[in-house]
Amino acid sequence: EGKADVLAFLRQHMGVDSRADLKALFKDAVGVPQGTFTAAFLLSAAPRKKVFDSLLQVEDYQQAFERLREPLRLLETRAQKLDVSVAGLQARLEQLPSLEAAVIARRAEIERVAATAREAQRLLDAAVARRDVLDAVRNELAALQSKQAQATQRQEGTARQLAAAGQALTEAETAHAIVEEHREDSRRYVAAQEEQKRLDARLRERTRLETERAAGDKATALAEGDLTRLQHDLDEIEAARATAEGLAAAVETQAQQENLLAAARQEAARLQDAETAVARRQQSLDRLLARRDALAADAARTAALEAQRAGIQAEIEELLRSIDRLKENDAGLRAEGQKVKEQSAALQNVETALCPVCEQPLSEGHRHDMMARNDQHLESLRVQFREVKDGITQAQAQSASKQQELAATEKALRSLPRPGEVEEAGREVAAGQAELTELRAQEAQLAGAPARSEALAAQLAELGDPRRRYAIAWERAQQAERVQQEMRKTKSAIDERRQKLAGIQAQLAQYAEVDAALDAVNAEIRLHADAYQAVLSHHRVAETVEPRRAEVAQLQAAREQGQAELERLAAQLEQVQARFDADAYRQAVSEEQELRGRIGGMRAQQEMLAQQQADDEQAIVQLKRLSATLAAAQAEQHAVAEQTAMLETVRSMLRQAGPYITSVLIRQISDNARQIYGDIMQDHSRHLAWNEDYGITLEVDGHERQFEQLSGGEQMTAALAVRLALLRELSSIDVAFFDEPTANLDEMRRESLARRILEIKGFRQLFVISHDDTFEQATQNLIRVERVNGISQIVEG
Repeated sequence: EGKADVLAFLRQHMGVDSRADLKALFKDAVGVPQGTFTAAFLLSAAPRKKVFDSLLQVEDYQQAFERLREPLRLLETRAQKLDVSVAGLQARLEQLPSLEAAVIARRAEIERVAATAREAQRLLDAAVARRDVLDAVRNELAALQSKQAQATQRQEGTARQLAAAGQALTEAETAHAIVEEHREDSRRYVAAQEEQKRLDARLRERTRLETERAAGDKATALAEGDLTRLQHDLDEIEAARATAEGLAAAVETQAQQENLLAAARQEAARLQDAETAVARRQQSLDRLLARRDALAADAARTAALEAQRAGIQAEIEELLRSIDRLKENDAGLRAEGQKVKEQSAALQNVETALCPVCEQPLSEGHRHDMMARNDQHLESLRVQFREVKDGITQAQAQSASKQQELAATEKALRSLPRPGEVEEAGREVAAGQAELTELRAQEAQLAGAPARSEALAAQLAELGDPRRRYAIAWERAQQAERVQQEMRKTKSAIDERRQKLAGIQAQLAQYAEVDAALDAVNAEIRLHADAYQAVLSHHRVAETVEPRRAEVAQLQAAREQGQAELERLAAQLEQVQARFDADAYRQAVSEEQELRGRIGGMRAQQEMLAQQQADDEQAIVQLKRLSATLAAAQAEQHAVAEQTAMLETVRSMLRQAGPYITSVLIRQISDNARQIYGDIMQDHSRHLAWNEDYGITLEVDGHERQFEQLSGGEQMTAALAVRLALLRELSSIDVAFFDEPTANLDEMRRESLARRILEIKGFRQLFVISHDDTFEQATQNLIRVERVNGISQIVEG
């Protein structure tokens, strides 16, 4: 599912920690690359420590120590916040005693103010009762005064209405006399107006008929003009039909000529396509010919380059064999030199120096001779060693040069044509030539098309496009039926309008006397108009004579009743005024207002005290809740302090435990490596040790030798033992890869190492990658890879 999932899977199934460096684990333990098996152990202490510290994860304890710094910092921050919170809570709780004392004192003050307010309310109730009695008398007096004023206003209004009613009665009697005088002439005026309305209606009907007659005359004239135009159109349509019939033969000729021109133009277009195709095919054929000639020239070089490549490969293989022999000589010289050095070191000790042949104590002279001979031998070995080194360097340089030469030769071969590519190019040239011949034949066949096209176009131009003229004439000829229908409709409409005009003229004859009758009626109206206006302006007032007489009598009776009412109200008002004391009323109102003000102030004071009491009581409740919060914060303070102390202890233990656990781990790996080394060498008398500086030492017969002093085979075996022990200790991996593990070993030790590797216990599967065939007889499965024609291939298994 992705890189992260794959890495997690590998760590899980390899039994390693989630933080383990898989790349370092493979490189330094599971599958050490060729040539680097002993490299890490030949480093000085500091670089060597860097390699194996990462593999052993000895820095994990220091990293754990550092990673716990952040939790510790968080706890310290939490402790600081708790200190601030506890201090704030304690400061707020200091107010609790003073608030409780203030609440108790305020309760007495609230009771005192309440008692004073109750007494003031009693006095206010008495004052209100006195004021209410006087208010009733005062309201009664005001009501009587209001009634007296209203009665006076009514009496005055009645007098004014009586005067106006008398005047209106006189006006009505005068109007009644005028109406009676002009009544008959007004009636004649109204009758003349009715006759005038009847005659006006007949006059409007005559005007309508005259307008309708004029419109009919106009429509008839327009229809007759349309009829003339339609007859002209019909004549043009008949001429167009004759023109179309005359153009039919020319249209057919035009169609034939156009078909011939289209075919000629198509052939001209095909000629252009053929010319273009010929040019393109000629260019393609030129390229194919050039390519065929170039391929033929390159094919001649292929055999020479293949022979050259085979020679270079043979030289490289000979150089590689030479390098292997020189490396074997190098390992033998190193081993022999190490033995001579050990012998010289033993001869240095005068007390323990023994003859290496008879193992008897040596004389001083004999010891010096042997030491001098050993020095000469060592010098000779050094010369040989330098020669071998120079030979290896020279052979490797030659091999690298040959490899470059081989790569260049193979690159040149890859650029040369493949077998059969020249023949394929020849076939492509032949096919191109055949296609070009066919295209040129098509080009020749179509050569006359442009001239035919031009001649046909000229003939069509001479015809003058009769099809277009035929289409115009034919379209006009198709309108004959429509025009004839319109002519029939127009004639019918003219006949109908003429009949209608005759009817209108007959109706107009009935209205000949209207003008004379209307003049007589207008004279009658003018004669009696003044009488009609006099009656019209006075008849409404004349009709009110009797109602106005009744109104005058009614107002006279109301005036007498109003006078009696005024006399009665005056007597009642005098009696009530005798019962009302204005000074006592003003004193009661002033006392009520003063008491209400005092009571309002005391109520405001009560509300203020109650609000202060409620606020302080609420504050006391909140402070008591804060007491519980303070207790919880103090408990958390204690818990955070304990956690901080515990975390500091754990960090201290991690920091101190790292070196001890690393030492134990190295001892375990060293013990396992010693066992593996003994198994491989079949000699458990030699004690291999992996020290805390990650250096390897080998103790043989009581003498301890450093890793650099070991022979190539011993170094390879020792490094192999330590890496296998590392792998076994650091994970549950039971698979290992050995890349050229027999390098620098003689034949006997190679066979021994091969057997011992296969006898190593605790590993399910071992992979050996080697040019050496020593392992072939002992392996369960063999895969052989050889270079065939410059390509690595599996040739047998």
